Formats: sequence, C-alpha cells, structure tokens
Amino acid sequence: MTVAPGGAATTSLIVRNDSDIVEAYSLEVVGGCASWASAEPSRVSLYPGTSETVMIRLEPPRSAEIRAGEIPLGVRILPTEHPESVRVLETIVQVEEFHDLHTELAPRRRHGWLRGRYRLAVRNQGNTPVRVGFTSGQPGDELRFAFSPAAPKLEPGESAEIGLRVRTGSPVWF
Repeated sequence: MTVAPGGAATTSLIVRNDSDIVEAYSLEVVGGCASWASAEPSRVSLYPGTSETVMIRLEPPRSAEIRAGEIPLGVRILPTEHPESVRVLETIVQVEEFHDLHTELAPRRRHGWLRGRYRLAVRNQGNTPVRVGFTSGQPGDELRFAFSPAAPKLEPGESAEIGLRVRTGSPVWF
C-alpha cells in the first residue's frame, strides 16, 4: 500500500467471528503508522459465523517527521470475551517522498566597496535526505560568488547555515 504525505489512503480488513458466542472486537492501529492511522469503526460486535468489514484510514501529515520509505503497520484485534485470542495483522506501508527546502538570506542587502559577506540559512522540510547545491546568477561577470560549504547534505528536518562571499570581479576605477 502506498500513501503520499498530506494525502489519504484506505484499505479494508474483514473481521470474522468463528466462535460460538456473540463477540465484540476492539481494533487498534499499532506500529510506525499508529499516530496517523485509524480503524473505522474501532469496535465491532458480531454474532457467531458473521463478519464485518473495517476500513483502515491512513493520513500521514506532510512533515519531515514522517520519513519516506517502508513503515510497518499493524492492526491489533482484541476479543472482549476471549482476550487471550488477540491477533495482530501486519503489513508494510510505502510512504512516498517529497522535497521542500526553505532558504533565507541575511542580510538581504549590503553596501560595500569590494566584497560582502552573507549568511544563507537552509532548512530541509521534506521527508528524505537531500544534498543542496548553490549556483549564483547575474547578468555579466561583475561579481564572483563563493559558498562555504559548497554542497551540504541535509537530513529531514535539519538546518544548515552557509557562508556566502561576494567579490567584485575587477574594481571599476573612476
């Protein structure tokens, strides 16, 4: 089963009462998906030999805390009358990756004669590691740019501060 962060997915589960008494079953989502998954309904009562379909709803938030990749999903089914017959059904949920970088330059503007220094703050708000590279853009060759470090690797939720030095290519003499 595959789900995108910020999206929703559902799957179904059939609960069957094979005993000879009326039984109530409590369903609880366990595992890595427990904080953003639910069973609907979370409790079913069944006569002997009957079954009911339960929907498992997955809604992972679009957040760096929910890592991309395989996450275990378990559904614990606990019978009220026979709690020793508890069952846990397990599967794997594939969480898709997304990229979200936030950058901020400080100071925004600087006046100088030959050079200027800036701080570039970068935060990975996606759910997968990224290697960040920077390029400068300007018309002409009046300025030269140097980033330090040039290409940092950021884990989900991690921030880095990059130094940026800007120098004139050649001074203009009046």
